[in-house]
Amino acid sequence: MDAEQRHFPKAAGVLFGLGLGGFFDGIVLHQLLQWHHMLSSWYPVNTIENLELNTLWDGIFHSTTYLFVVAGLFVLWRSAQRRHLFWSSKLLAGTVLLGFGLFNTAEGIINHHVLGLHHVNETVAHENWVYWDISFTFSGLVMLAAGWLLLRQGERETAAAATVRRGQVDALAWISTSAGRRTTAARRITSSSPGRLPLRQPRIPILEQRRHLEESTSDRGRPASSGSERSASLFVA
Repeated sequence: MDAEQRHFPKAAGVLFGLGLGGFFDGIVLHQLLQWHHMLSSWYPVNTIENLELNTLWDGIFHSTTYLFVVAGLFVLWRSAQRRHLFWSSKLLAGTVLLGFGLFNTAEGIINHHVLGLHHVNETVAHENWVYWDISFTFSGLVMLAAGWLLLRQGERETAAAATVRRGQVDALAWISTSAGRRTTAARRITSSSPGRLPLRQPRIPILEQRRHLEESTSDRGRPASSGSERSASLFVA
């Protein structure tokens, strides 16, 4: 397949990164460390009703991140069905980091700073919440920058590989064309000179060469007959 048609589905990597970022937040921060829940800043987990409400919204949050992963898998599968993929570790890592960083940045700005639905670590003193929120948002920005750098480097390597592949294809096409031209020229020379001997003389079989050699040897060893004998033979005949 042509090098220009090979590509890496960047949308699939970004969707995978969004899903992985959400899973990390939900599994590690919500459940394992239990630093916060989805609505824990609005509805503190100090009653059974608030705990049930936060648990419900944690499930909705996890469902959303699950849909991101399913969408990324769908895009990847659809791309694999239609054309050949260009597998690149840097493109995959770069796009996943872009998605992960995009999730952390959006989560930090919208849910932590703007809406105040919850904060990263609500187990520490209230005056320290903002430092955790800023660190979380900053981590998203760092992931975005690292993902962008990896993506650009992967795209440059992909373009270089496509150039090399295109040069190889052009070289093979040139060799094939040159060989075809030489063959056509040779056929034209042969057809324009029908009386001309071929460049290669046909080989005489070995048995036929031996028979000719024996006949020539026997002829040299036979004595020449006289004129009277020839006349007698003619008379008898």
